[in-house]
Amino acid sequence: MIGGVMVAGILPGKSNPNRRTASRALPPPATVLRDADRAAPLQPSRLTPTQPPYLYFPLTLRTHADPPPTPAAGTTAILKFYKIDFEDQRERVSIRIQPAGTEVNRGNPISIEFYPGSHCAFGDGYACANVYLAGNGEQVTFLTVHSGIGGEGEPFRRAVEGAWINQALYPLPQVQANLEALTGAKVSLSQGGKSQDGFRLAALVRVPAEGVGAYFRSPVSAALRLAARSNPGLKSYLEPNQPLLVFETCGWKMPGEPWADGVTSTSGSVYLGVIVKGK
Repeated sequence: MIGGVMVAGILPGKSNPNRRTASRALPPPATVLRDADRAAPLQPSRLTPTQPPYLYFPLTLRTHADPPPTPAAGTTAILKFYKIDFEDQRERVSIRIQPAGTEVNRGNPISIEFYPGSHCAFGDGYACANVYLAGNGEQVTFLTVHSGIGGEGEPFRRAVEGAWINQALYPLPQVQANLEALTGAKVSLSQGGKSQDGFRLAALVRVPAEGVGAYFRSPVSAALRLAARSNPGLKSYLEPNQPLLVFETCGWKMPGEPWADGVTSTSGSVYLGVIVKGK
């Protein structure tokens, strides 16, 4: 509390010299960039008014893109997933997830919308867009989106865990059931008004409170491997047989979960989804 006003926070996102980076709630979690190679304490940034009587206290570790990595001989990694060009900062990108049934979001589409860019700040409408090559050479495009009020990932977070006063609305078993219900959902991507269908949400996992500290200290290229500890189904995507589009956003700590390393009063979990082309 600050002067009787509730203060919320923003959590780390992903950044690492092994890929290229671009970036961008009841008060909920959101993401803050962190340097993947240098652990650093959270540092207060600025107060950002949102919906009264709430204020957000953005915490920033990193606000700019890393220099692009030097690719290995004969390999290239570009910020592009099929026809979606994440190098283009002029056109808004939309990820539209269509639940198969009515269990999640009453069956209504869930949209994650953002501009790809080279800087990250809560409220500026940007997502962190990163790219790296898996060990077998397949490209993984990795997005970090904020889930605070007005954040790019807020519709997704609200759909899977609901929203209450400084906490999730749904209990953890229902959240897990919602994640399972969304797995396999149809996904469409659009940029600049041009839509592309034929994608699906192949995997979806929640990294619990006890895992967030190690998760946020890791480089993006290790995120899937760490998340696979919470969902072994992700292991098949560590060496994918096609390009992947991965997104991450933050969620609340659930009752009964520990105040573990990396957990804050407003952010205590991570949701990570894997999008692929085809059925």
